[in-house]
Amino acid sequence: MVEAIGWFFGFRLFGQTIAPAWYRTLTAWLKEWFAIPIGTTLTVDKLSQGEAEEMVASEHRAVIYRLMIERYGRLGLAVSHDQVDRLRRQALYQVEKDSTEEDSLYRLLGWNAVGHEQFLGELRKDFGIHHRAVSRRMHRITQGGFTTNEQAYFVETALRIIGFTKGFARLVLICAHGSESENNPYESALDCGACGGNEGIANARAFVAMANKPHVRQLLAQKDILIPPDTHFLPGQHNTTTDEVELYDLEDVPATHRKDLQRLQHDLEEAGRRNSQERLSRLPDEGGTPSLRRSPGLAKRRGLDWSQVRPEWGLSRHTAFIIGRRLLTRGLNLEGRTFLHSYDYLQDPTGKYLEIIMTAPLIVGNWINMEHYFSTVDPEVYGAGSKVYHNVVGRIGVMYGSQSDLRIGLPVQTVYDGLKPYHEPMRLFAIIEAPLEHISAIIARQDLLQKLIGHQWINLVALDPVTMEFFFYHSSDDWRIIL
Repeated sequence: MVEAIGWFFGFRLFGQTIAPAWYRTLTAWLKEWFAIPIGTTLTVDKLSQGEAEEMVASEHRAVIYRLMIERYGRLGLAVSHDQVDRLRRQALYQVEKDSTEEDSLYRLLGWNAVGHEQFLGELRKDFGIHHRAVSRRMHRITQGGFTTNEQAYFVETALRIIGFTKGFARLVLICAHGSESENNPYESALDCGACGGNEGIANARAFVAMANKPHVRQLLAQKDILIPPDTHFLPGQHNTTTDEVELYDLEDVPATHRKDLQRLQHDLEEAGRRNSQERLSRLPDEGGTPSLRRSPGLAKRRGLDWSQVRPEWGLSRHTAFIIGRRLLTRGLNLEGRTFLHSYDYLQDPTGKYLEIIMTAPLIVGNWINMEHYFSTVDPEVYGAGSKVYHNVVGRIGVMYGSQSDLRIGLPVQTVYDGLKPYHEPMRLFAIIEAPLEHISAIIARQDLLQKLIGHQWINLVALDPVTMEFFFYHSSDDWRIIL
């Protein structure tokens, strides 16, 4: 019997080891039948006092219902909503006890005045239903969320940073990214660096919830950002291991946009197939370039295979960070080695948005660059060594074998192809299309940029948008033209 049970629990082990693609297909089919899909929404608005009070009251009523059922079973289920709410208010000293009102409850539960008071005392002492706890909870709830003006500011800033203030399509995809792979303690290294090694879909959904609000768009129109009424923002997430893009909150897409949505989904599938084919051709164990038809399945298998030490190359071989208009790089094959950040200097006369880019996305790019750089130049000291010998320690890190210090950096499988480095260890090369005086002023104001660029941890080149000449940064007053 014990052995039979062991075989049952070994189903996943054998399935994902011997036939991972088949196992995923089977479990996905079972989930469709038995898993209940639950739609969720993000609350981005700041709650009013009344809404916050009702939220706290709902939490208290849920606690009282649960306690009633635990104590009295079916009798607890028979307690009415009004009686539960009356108990809540009595615990908060908002309502006096009344023997006439409590008579039916006393008969149902076999209570008397003493038992009633003991129950209220328990609610106050053990379950935090008292004024001080309510005050703390109310303060916390009302601190969350954003006013309409704050939401308009966030949306405006995000759109202006990338120079996207006109030419809105009927569907605008706000796409986050993340990664999914089995048996991979370094999965977070393949997720979003700016999100602290997490997936970015929560940020995408929050932005979309704000950008689709009519009141937010009215405020944006006052700032000369005119979003057409038939433009709908849609959140999604790119799985960088499988190249699938999952779209979220589809129930909010207007019926008038269904054809646009179908076309978007078709184009994303085609783009995913092509990208998978290109990425797989660089992986050493794939043996060449697979066909376009087989590429999606092979990419999925790498993420499911428990024995796969390299589900994807991730950001290995990155070299540069380009900040400028998309027309500068359109048509160029950058081989997936460059971070691209859209920026239009014409929409940023003061350099305000360029400063945000240089002190946030550019810094994140430098973090990623340094992580790969040091893990490549000394994989045993600054990297994590080989994944083959790793053991996971709790949920805090990995060690070598049965005992060692916690390993830092990236494993060799992320940056090496056999004995040869796959990642080229070079310091980040940044190209910025903007007036030189704006870039110099920003560096002069930011100590961190002075250290990183001044000590050449970031090699900076500026493209003068007027003369279209390139200049290499040596110091704020020493830009040397590149001939």
